[in-house]
This record gives sequence, C-alpha cells and structure tokens, in this order.
Amino acid sequence: MIISLRTITYDELKKKLTPEDKIVLWSCNTCIRFSGLGGISRLRVLENMLENDGYHVIRKELLGVACVEELVEDRKIDEDKKEIFKEATAIIVLGCEEAWERAAIAFPDKNVIQVTRSFGFGNISEERGVRLTNPFEDTAFEPVPGGIPLEEVAKKSGTFHTFFDADLKEPRTKTHLVEIVVDGKKIMAKDGANLMEECQENGFSIPNLCYMKGLSPSGACRLCLVKIKGRRGLVASCCTPVEKGLEITTEDDEIKEYRRITLELLLTTQEHNCLLCVKDENCQLRSLIKEYNIEGPRFGRNIEILPIDETSEAIIKDPNRCIHCGRCVRACDEVAGKHNLSFANRGKKVEIVTGLNKPWADSDCATCLACVYACPTGAIFEKMLTFDGKEWKARKLYGHYYCDRSHLLRPENNSQK
Repeated sequence: MIISLRTITYDELKKKLTPEDKIVLWSCNTCIRFSGLGGISRLRVLENMLENDGYHVIRKELLGVACVEELVEDRKIDEDKKEIFKEATAIIVLGCEEAWERAAIAFPDKNVIQVTRSFGFGNISEERGVRLTNPFEDTAFEPVPGGIPLEEVAKKSGTFHTFFDADLKEPRTKTHLVEIVVDGKKIMAKDGANLMEECQENGFSIPNLCYMKGLSPSGACRLCLVKIKGRRGLVASCCTPVEKGLEITTEDDEIKEYRRITLELLLTTQEHNCLLCVKDENCQLRSLIKEYNIEGPRFGRNIEILPIDETSEAIIKDPNRCIHCGRCVRACDEVAGKHNLSFANRGKKVEIVTGLNKPWADSDCATCLACVYACPTGAIFEKMLTFDGKEWKARKLYGHYYCDRSHLLRPENNSQK
C-alpha cells in the first residue's frame, strides 16, 4: 500500500476555503485509510470539524480506490452523484498524491485541495503498526529492515501522521445530544443519528451482518432488531434514527431466539464450509454462529452447489457462501459508483450477478475491491489469496491489478492547487 502523511494543519486547510464554498470531502478506502488519514470515519470527523466552524459540507464521497481514473470519471456521469459535483466548489482529497491528481484532472473548475504527501510503499501489522518499507526515490529515506514507523517519517519530513482533529486543543461540537434509555441505562446519544451505532458506541453490542459504516443502511439481515417501548413488533436498529426519550431493549430471550433462528436459516441457504473459506476467523457470520452457540441448522440444508466465477483477474465470486446481505451491491453503487452488481431472480433462486448476468470478466468492473472489502463472508474475495503449506497460510497470487505505478511520484507533480 502507498504510505501518505498529512502536510498541512487544520488552520492551513481552512485558509484554502471560503465561507461560501460547497465542499465535497473525498477519500480513498484503501491505502490512506490504513495510514490513518482516510476512510469513512475520518470523513465524518472532518465534516463535523468544518461544519462546527461554519463551513458547508454537501457530501462525503468514499471511493474504493481513488487513484483509478475510471472510478473518478464516473462521478461526473453517475445519475446519483453528478449533480452534487456540479454544485460543489471545493473538493478536499484525503488520499495519496495520485488520488489528488486524478480528482484535479477530472474537476479542473473546482478547488481541489491536496492535504497529503506520499512517501512510498509500506505494510501494516498488528504488532508493529504501519511502516514505510520501500521509500520513493524523491524522498530522503532509505529502506531499513522492518520498515520505518510513521511517527519517524513524520518527524524527519515535517509532516503529520495524525488526523486533523489532533490539531484541536479541545474538542468542538455542536451536536445535539438527547437522553435515551438502553437496557435500563440512561445514555446521551446524538439526535437523529443511527440508533445501532449510538448503542454500540455506548457499550451495547448489537449483532448485524448487512450494516457497514459508509454504506446506506438496508435492514436486510434482521439481526439488529431491538424492542422500542410503544412501538409494535421488533425494529431494525440500523435503520432507526435516535429520538429523545426512546426506551430500547437490545436483547432478551425473545430477541435472542429470533436471532438464533435467523442465523440457522442463513446456514440452510448455501454451503458454508469454513475449512475451505479464505475469511477464516474474519468471517462475521462465523463469529455470530459461535457467539450464539449454533452447532448446525435445524431446518435442513440446500445442497445445490452453484458455479464459482473465477473469470476476473483479481476477484473470485463464490455464490455458495453468499448470505444476500447486499453490502457488495451497495458498495459497488455508493463507493465504486459502478452499479455493476445487483440481485437477480426470486425466492431461493436469488443471487448476486455482475452486469446483465455476465461473467465477472465481461462486466463493467473497475477492480477497485469495494465489494471485496464489504463482503462479510467469503462470497467475494481477492484472487491474490490462496492457501497452502502445512500451516495453511495465505499466499499472494496476483497483486498489481490497480496499484501498478510505472513511475515514482516526483516533486514537480506534487504542487498544491
């Protein structure tokens, strides 16, 4: 992944804007997110900061891979997005220098603001965090065993490895908080915010499969159902806004049994063989099955094996592991902007298809991996991963389908607009 660090302060960023600007916050969902400077959570933080200071943010735009020209250009023709970008006067790019350059070329009439500098390639691990392993030639860094920590890169280059909120001496917020009751405990939650998120941020765990930050909620999986006093039946918390005075029950015997049945029904629909799945311990479905102590489906199993699509150079689609949560469809629509994935057929024949039910390689896929990152099971995964050896370790097969740079970024290409 490309390692990028922040080059300007929050005050310097504001000097590039005017109070009349209509701002789009633009971020990549890959490299810059792992560097800690991008992704949907950072877009939300920056939106809150700017709006608290009187600026007008009209959209948060998350792209699968912001350095892919096709994905950037689609923003100008997509029916759901083009009017927003016509209205915008400023675009703040949370991405590498190439992502900023793509946006600046696509929108020459906008104030496209660059906030980072790229230093080279790196990697991330739980033990060591993010490290710069292969510096670009135009930097002052040389490769060292184990890589260079971001803090050290920032210190020597005069940049910042932290996000903009680190510049604030004290938090500033105008968010209106209201009191609600969750499982008998009073908490303060953001008025109008997503109920499930607010519950989880306050320590109340609510299981879910179809919800994902950065995507619109759909309530499809029915696992996040809760009880709200005064309302009939169970309510999908991921689609419910916070209101003053709500009294919520996140789990009781009835809700727990309902969730067990829902999970067991998911197990009956397809072939979920964990021994042969690339998700391994990262599968959300598997984690919930273990949490609810489900040993197997009580309703029988669908033994029909569906064909696997391996036609793409980078992505494999295995419909036998799909739970029809719709996250990949929404990611393709909202993050990639390609509208390449959709549901087809009805009843037990429902499946996710590419294009007009074409093989993946023949569809309009931009290989941005937005669908791969969104999939909670092993239904869509990178072809670059396979497993072999006694330890059954992951091995890369194909890894340069979108991040193939034939040149190093040069200082003359890094001037800020």
